[in-house]
Amino acid sequence: MASRLASQQSAYLRSAAHQPVEWHPWSAEAFERAKRENKPILLDIGAVWCHWCHVMDGESYENPRVAEALNRDWICIKVDRDERPDVDARYQRAVQLFSGQGGWPLTGFLTPDGEVFYGGTYFPPDGMHGRPGFLTVLAELSRIYREDPARVSSQTEQIRRHLEGLAQEASPGPISDDLLHQAAEAIAHAFDFPNGGFGTQPKFPHPGACDFLLARWFDTRHPWLRDMVDRTLAAMATSRRWHMTTRSYCGFTCTRRPLRPLRPRRRSHRGRSCRRRANIIASLRESPTGSCPSWPSRAADMPPRRTRMWVSPTMATTSPGHRRKRAPR
Repeated sequence: MASRLASQQSAYLRSAAHQPVEWHPWSAEAFERAKRENKPILLDIGAVWCHWCHVMDGESYENPRVAEALNRDWICIKVDRDERPDVDARYQRAVQLFSGQGGWPLTGFLTPDGEVFYGGTYFPPDGMHGRPGFLTVLAELSRIYREDPARVSSQTEQIRRHLEGLAQEASPGPISDDLLHQAAEAIAHAFDFPNGGFGTQPKFPHPGACDFLLARWFDTRHPWLRDMVDRTLAAMATSRRWHMTTRSYCGFTCTRRPLRPLRPRRRSHRGRSCRRRANIIASLRESPTGSCPSWPSRAADMPPRRTRMWVSPTMATTSPGHRRKRAPR
């Protein structure tokens, strides 16, 4: 049987066409089949630039034992995160309730109506480092879906109520100065002062947090706000997250210190990095006695120039414009 992914526009989906899993793209056909056969849905959301997506593809979705279990008990849907960011955003929120954080690959276990009853990110094929093996998870969740539908319904209802509550909390309204201060303090609480950046590991750049802190600093001139941005970008520029060959930043690091980077590189990451560093250069030139006086020439100024040098020949296409992303190497 020809793969349903072979004719898809997304290169990421086409790259999975050879896998023994009977993948569906995101479509009404997949959900109708799940309802008709009364099977749960395995949702895999990933991207061509995602390292762990390729790892899970190789370990699990190209594994005949895993494919046999999936094809027997599940309806499988594969989604390109860059092609359907709306689908990704919807299920990231739900899966975060189980794992505490989102990311890719996103692995969701859904009812035929598309409601999440369990989820996570990367699952190893066999149990390791406290993570359950993917085959074990598939077997147990399939059993629960068949034998305990009331438990599945209760779980999906709890998730729905929680997400509705979050939506109400985030309803539109005036943004007060006190609310902005609380947001800055929450970001500061997650800041890694010894190493720069936010959280522990794996460590992502969180460009939105840096943009917010810098904007808040422009409004208030509180030095601790800019200091977090200073420390983060200085640590990035002087670490191995800066990839000398490609003149660009790697997507995230495996460790708390920015020493073991992985290299999914996207045009949007470059653009945000250049913009953020241009802003920090402006702030440092405006206030030359800042906490990192060596920055304008060393950590802030050179990476944007080198990134622009990398983007033009590497991401350019034969038609006007640039590619959005490149697969990790």
